[in-house]
Amino acid sequence: MTSDTDEFALANDADAQLELIKRSYASGDAMQIDRAIAEVTWARRMKKQGIDDFLEEADTAERAG
Repeated sequence: MTSDTDEFALANDADAQLELIKRSYASGDAMQIDRAIAEVTWARRMKKQGIDDFLEEADTAERAG
């Protein structure tokens, strides 16, 4: 992951998504730009499909033990 935010938080924070993309474009590195766009796309797709909620619940349950 290229962002400092976990995938669940990224999926739910449009400002973090924009910041990730802006930072990657500012770097001028095409590979970094591609990774940032892919990461944001993945997070948004997971949210849209409800997968992020499922993963968050599973992670919470795993921590509770």
